[in-house]
This record gives sequence, C-alpha cells and structure tokens, in this order.
Amino acid sequence: MNADFSVIAARYEHDSLIQKSAAEKLFGLLEISGTEDVLDLGCGTGNLTRKIRGMTGGRVIGVDPSEGMILEAAANLPGNDVSHMLMGAEELAFDGTFDVIFCNSAFQWFQKPERALQNCHNALRKGGRIGIQAPARRLYCPNFLRAIDAVAHDARTRETFAGFRAPWLFLETADDYGALFTGAGFEVRFARIEELETFHTADEVMQDRERCLCRTD
Repeated sequence: MNADFSVIAARYEHDSLIQKSAAEKLFGLLEISGTEDVLDLGCGTGNLTRKIRGMTGGRVIGVDPSEGMILEAAANLPGNDVSHMLMGAEELAFDGTFDVIFCNSAFQWFQKPERALQNCHNALRKGGRIGIQAPARRLYCPNFLRAIDAVAHDARTRETFAGFRAPWLFLETADDYGALFTGAGFEVRFARIEELETFHTADEVMQDRERCLCRTD
C-alpha cells in the first residue's frame, strides 16, 4: 500500500499539529547554520522547508513523493530560492550533494528503508548528517490502533478491511533504529524513543518518537 497525500495537500499545513511540534527538537539536534546545503526529505507542503531556508544561506531542496504536496510547497515558497522535486526516498539519486538531510514525520512511510537510507548516505558529503523524527513502535498510538482493529473485526466493515495491511514502518527499540542506520554506513550519534502524550479535540484528530541523528564517516 502506498500512501497518497495529494488529496489533503491544501489543508495539511494547517492540520499537521503534531508534526510541527515534533520538528523543533529535530532542528535542535541538527543545528543547521551557515551556508550548509540541506535536503528536506518528505517536505510535504514546505512549512518546515521555509524554516530551513531561514537557517542557512546554502542550497535548500525539498522532495516528496506526493505531487499534490510538491505543488502546494512550490506555491507556498515563491521567490525563496528553494527547489522542489517530486521524488521518494527510494528514488534519491544525489551524490555527495548535501551537508544535512532533515526528515520529519516521513520515515514511517518508507517502503524500502534500507534502500532509502543508502540513498541518503550517498547524498551526503563526508561529515554530513541526517536527522529523522517519526512515530515509533507498533503501538505508537494505542487508541487509533484499537479503533482500526475494531473496525477490521466489526461485522459491518470487516469485509472491506479484509485485505488491509498497515502501511507504516515501526521498529520497537532505539537499537533497532540504530542498527538500520548503521547498516547503511552511518555512525549513529543519537537515537532515542520517547513516549509523549498529546491532547486534541475529536475534530483535530479527524483532520488529521523516535528521533535519530546520524553522521557519515
């Protein structure tokens, strides 16, 4: 199953409350500055790409596999010297191009994480760094997962959900995440799973971690 975010692109920036708050600690880990060249991997509608543009005078590129997201990002960043490309992590073909890869709330959608991380490693210069933030563990949101299970087993909906397969990539420990990055050639400097509680209205929920910092050799 491949997720297509094009249909929600126009409202995503307004509705992505958790993604925005989670990004702040990732920015703190990466400390983007100076003239560093940065890839925003899974840039969505570009709200965080705009923030990256204000942190560095270097080249900034946002990539996303959703055409709707890329079109929205380009419309949101006119005249800001930011490039946007329709591309998934498994399709990256950069070679020693970036100092930093920023990946917020996108890693869980990678279909082939080993290939994606190898592409990321190739895209970084020597001494470059990648930081990712994403939901972790299969039970990352117990209420949501219980709801999915209930719908899948309810007599009224179970036939519709008979072929459902979870599209998300979840690992259970920080060591598991670290091993995935080490296997792609990274030196893992920081990997942690934190349990966070957030409170939202039913409307906010309907509208709508693990963080890892690694460095190339």
